[in-house]
Amino acid sequence: MERLERYEDGFLYGFGVFETVKVEKRVPKELKRHYIRIKNSCLKLKIDFKIDYEKFETLFSNEIEKVEWENFILRISIIKSGDSSKYFFTIRENKNSEKTYEIGYRVTISNLVRDENSELVYHKSLNYFENLLSLEKAKLNGYDEVLFFNTKGFLAEGSKTNIFLIRDRVIYTPKIESGLLAGVMRAKVIEELGKIGIKVEEREITKDFLLNSDEIFLTNAIIGVIKVTEIDGKKYKSNMIGKIKGEIGL
Repeated sequence: MERLERYEDGFLYGFGVFETVKVEKRVPKELKRHYIRIKNSCLKLKIDFKIDYEKFETLFSNEIEKVEWENFILRISIIKSGDSSKYFFTIRENKNSEKTYEIGYRVTISNLVRDENSELVYHKSLNYFENLLSLEKAKLNGYDEVLFFNTKGFLAEGSKTNIFLIRDRVIYTPKIESGLLAGVMRAKVIEELGKIGIKVEEREITKDFLLNSDEIFLTNAIIGVIKVTEIDGKKYKSNMIGKIKGEIGL
């Protein structure tokens, strides 16, 4: 068994960040957005980062060459190691299918709250334990995702997703300041909707406002856009979501 280096903060204390990239037909999707986010997080969290985008692309290309699958998920983790850093890759199968999108997600609301004042909620850090425990509990009760509100009672995010609401044909999403990780797909959806003249309003969202939405959808870099069919027993339609997905190609 290898001994960890004396200051291997990444392994000992979860001092690190990661990006999970969807590989489709052997092409990493939205790689530039992932690069910008992980670079900014490293700079903000004082993790040594000396990888330019060209090298980042090369690293991913080299990893993809090692895999026989056409479609899969490739994750890069960067951990603090003393005054330097280390990175490593992991792969996993993408288990989302057409049926996943047809069925949509059943969602529940967590009793835990997001601390919008915490630096960690704004970065994709290795400290995902609370998210995972909350998601596992939700899955045991038959749900696919769990939502968190912040200390002020405003909607923040899901354990692995960002959330969008449709009310009276207006699309809303929580403000970043509500305590959420600004997802790669969240940014993509807002940008693509803007191109077709649909503005997304970022605002503070109460539980009442959420539950009285007409339609709801979730986003992340792996699943893309998926409809919410239920929140804690309350059912939702998805008429406009289907049209939106078609128009923006997601």
